[in-house]
Amino acid sequence: MFFYGENSYAMRQEVDRIKGHYIQKSEGDLNLEVIDMADHKAGYLLDALAVQPLLASSRFIIVKNLGANKPAAEKIEEVLGLVPASTVLLIEEPTVDKRSSYYKKLSAQKGAKEFKKLSDPQLRDWLVAEAKKLGGSMAPGLASQLIRMVGSDQWQLAQEIRKLVAY
Repeated sequence: MFFYGENSYAMRQEVDRIKGHYIQKSEGDLNLEVIDMADHKAGYLLDALAVQPLLASSRFIIVKNLGANKPAAEKIEEVLGLVPASTVLLIEEPTVDKRSSYYKKLSAQKGAKEFKKLSDPQLRDWLVAEAKKLGGSMAPGLASQLIRMVGSDQWQLAQEIRKLVAY
């Protein structure tokens, strides 16, 4: 899987949902690994892919910032070729150059998903739904006013809606 885009909030929510599903299905996080490639060399990822699942049928590896690590990004074909059938690999990129061969190779993969920033009407609808999910309610007009006051940052809006529902 390849998740990319500037909407880090929606991307984080989706990654957390998938991760939670994996942990529940595999009854623990023993075979879950999160690798930030800003802190590791390309060989680290290749070694992680070679590890077999322990006491389970699968592994789940989440790789962050692979594109920022040039030597590792240049080995993307090798990386994808080494992913065993027992491993689910999710590559998470907040920013990616859409002209690069790295992007073209990953975006052609099954499960590639772009997370775009929401427009104001989409944010309004999201705020109304989020308030309902948290056990509260919010009129669309109030949601629009909150967007005007806070801005379009979904992380900040999520905090504000939690505060309002708690109040």
